Amino acid sequence: MNQLCQKVWEFEHPSGCKVRVIENVIGIELFQSDVLQILFPELREESREAIIVNNANKSKCCLNGQIVEVPTVDAMAVHALGQSKAKEVRRLMQWVRKNILPYFKKDLDDVAYYYSRYNFFQIDYNQRESLIAYLRNQEKKWQDKYIDLYLQFINKRIPLSTRCPHPSDFSDKLLRDEYYKLGNTVIEPSKSYEELYERLVLIPGNLLKAQELDLLVLNLLKKMKCENSTEVIKQGLFLQTLHSVAINITSFGNIKELTPFYLELIECFSNEMVKD
Repeated sequence: MNQLCQKVWEFEHPSGCKVRVIENVIGIELFQSDVLQILFPELREESREAIIVNNANKSKCCLNGQIVEVPTVDAMAVHALGQSKAKEVRRLMQWVRKNILPYFKKDLDDVAYYYSRYNFFQIDYNQRESLIAYLRNQEKKWQDKYIDLYLQFINKRIPLSTRCPHPSDFSDKLLRDEYYKLGNTVIEPSKSYEELYERLVLIPGNLLKAQELDLLVLNLLKKMKCENSTEVIKQGLFLQTLHSVAINITSFGNIKELTPFYLELIECFSNEMVKD
């Protein structure tokens, strides 16, 4: 995604420094040099440039009429700088959340145009052959029974529970909280996981919005190099909806078997975006 030339937004920080920001499909990134200038004002510029920032990206931007490649960092990379500057990092990120993020919050309807370059966005979920045509290009073998079950489920042809399922234990609650927190960073925030569930699962006519949020959160987890990303996604909207069906309806067989199919499918979607 960072191969495209990004538009640069500028914000004035209370310190007098400017903070330059780019936007992509999974959130915003800040110019690394601006972040370091605010966090380490006591250092000379060459000393700040020597600081190694883990998970920094290289982003192409248009500055002063020239296309240049600059180091950028997302929120997780900024927080990683907090070992010696914890208060400063916390203060900076509070300012970012209050003064920058509101300009970039959006609903999934607005996010969709980012996907137009990817093959998965061309799938017609009402047409079985459309999904099969996409799956043929993947290396894994896909069983017909799971394809059919997935299409029934995502199009809500299987009756869903009318309530958001509760986490089964404290560990699942922590994973769900992580999913909810990340989801709120990339779309218009909800007041709770339950409200998010109602908004993207219960109200729409299908589960495509829930699937899109899962994909956005999965890509954030990859950027963070999160080791338990699969477990977080299991607490996401799509699979929690599946779980609510599995514990209430038996007429569709063992619908929980759809879980590994779905995890492989959105991994394919994510890989298209990550390798771009």
